[in-house]
Amino acid sequence: MPATDIGILRAAASEAPLFAIIDVASAPGALRRLPAKGRQNWCLFEGVGIEDAQAVAPWLVPIPAHDDQMLEATWQLAVDAPCLTWLASALPTQQLASRLCHRTEACLPGGDEVVLRYYDPRILNELDAGLAGDLRQRFFCLGKTWLYLDRDRQWHHIDLTPPGRDDPLAHPMALPPDTENILIQASEAGQALATAQAQAMDVMAALRPAAAFDLAKRCGRELAAAGIDSHAARVMLLLLAAPSAGRLLDTPHWSSAQARLKARTLDLDAMAAELAQVATDGST
Repeated sequence: MPATDIGILRAAASEAPLFAIIDVASAPGALRRLPAKGRQNWCLFEGVGIEDAQAVAPWLVPIPAHDDQMLEATWQLAVDAPCLTWLASALPTQQLASRLCHRTEACLPGGDEVVLRYYDPRILNELDAGLAGDLRQRFFCLGKTWLYLDRDRQWHHIDLTPPGRDDPLAHPMALPPDTENILIQASEAGQALATAQAQAMDVMAALRPAAAFDLAKRCGRELAAAGIDSHAARVMLLLLAAPSAGRLLDTPHWSSAQARLKARTLDLDAMAAELAQVATDGST
């Protein structure tokens, strides 16, 4: 573990007791990779009504003070899979677990309730950008600092006012339409990116993970502007745009294709053929 990384975690632990929030659905067996040392872990799906909750739940894991072995183990988990977030909080552990459990449930503008996977650092990154104003403060004010590694394994901090005695967030949290749209677009982009990587890993591997995800989101927006909402279309455009790192989408060739897609005078197969020829000709 690089000295700078353990230094970041030590600094967070010096401000308040440090916890790891671990998503075992993203990393089966993760809890068994941590030093035991008699600690109690807290399932954050308690009372949520999810089948086989403990096997797929996020877990709150206290990190003993000055325990570098535990810091290194949690950091390695975070590097190996998008499964871990750290939280420095002075709240009593049981109260913190209860408040985190409440945040796993959200209500969409249409009234449906969903599981909010904030404990996945990829989703946490979108929430950090998508929640605004008082709602953002109420959601995150569980401690001094949240920390996580992004897709490029770069550190991110969410530093907010520590919590009061009562949780200010209504349960379940009502997601604003804008935030719902951000999460939907992120989910669609993640699915398109996973499919594109499975189909052409060599093409996608040329992009940094964060850049590849941002390009997947942009492909979704570009197609939505043409009135197309299709997983297959998002994957197709992503694979066409990736070799040029997205520059294809800034060309007149794409603008023309997008306009004809919207007018329904061009279908997806013809679009793919046109843009593939553009790439072959080196016009991007």
